[in-house]
Amino acid sequence: MPRMESDETTIKRISIRVPVDLLDEYDEALDARDTNRSEEMRAHMRRVANDDTPERGRIPPTDDDLLARGYKALVEVSGRGGIPLDQAKSAVAQKTGISSEHVGHRIITPLRERGYLKRAGDPIYRQWVVVR
Repeated sequence: MPRMESDETTIKRISIRVPVDLLDEYDEALDARDTNRSEEMRAHMRRVANDDTPERGRIPPTDDDLLARGYKALVEVSGRGGIPLDQAKSAVAQKTGISSEHVGHRIITPLRERGYLKRAGDPIYRQWVVVR
């Protein structure tokens, strides 16, 4: 089988050392799942990078009290999961005292730009935010 060529500027190769018996068990499990090491390692890396458990949660912004209060409100209502944008705005408005029409510009957008939130859902009919 020919080797896949990749753009070296966007792809990195990694090497790890593992006990032979662990690798054998791992390969058997992957065969049963009809996947391969590369696919599974990429999936694992994505899960770890996106792990938003409360134990490992992000620290609220420290340079802006309003953003910190908005982020805490979103964590409370979403459990660090997805929430419809209108509900997110309403929850933040209640906790911060900012009108819900200004919450998007003053709180939601800055939190998203800083990596505390990400967009989800249908961007036109049902926007959601995912709290990290």
